[in-house]
Amino acid sequence: MKILCKDGDNLYASIRGSEIVLAREDPNDKTQQWFMDYSRASHVADNNGQRAFALVNKATGQALANKNEKRADGCVQVQLAPYSDDGHVDISMFWTMLEEVYGQGFHQIATLVIDGLKGNCKEGTIVGVDPSHFTYRAKVNDNQLWKILPVSGSATTTVPVILGG
Repeated sequence: MKILCKDGDNLYASIRGSEIVLAREDPNDKTQQWFMDYSRASHVADNNGQRAFALVNKATGQALANKNEKRADGCVQVQLAPYSDDGHVDISMFWTMLEEVYGQGFHQIATLVIDGLKGNCKEGTIVGVDPSHFTYRAKVNDNQLWKILPVSGSATTTVPVILGG
């Protein structure tokens, strides 16, 4: 699957070096391909009962992780962490997808909300967690919304995602 950010112009979560960034869609870029692994978080759910999962990159075998390490601008950059078959998964690798849909199949990906930092979604924007999103906000910005698509899908394809089942 691919992870599309609603903000920006057809930008997907990708790996460049050791960072998760937004990059233009490239069907040959294996770092844009991810899978949701529910197997290690079978009994973990968010406050709304949505099952937790790990987002693992197919090219590197690394998972997205929130180590909650603040940068100088106060934002928390999403990091990559080793994801092995030994059964141990750090809680920082668990994510959920909020039930509410914000049009065209976009959701917030949470336990912690991930976004294109500072709402400045351009190619190369670092994917991170803005700590101000931990409190309820009536307005959700496009840089906080993501769509899960099949690798062969386009940005206009909506893929049903089964949560909590």
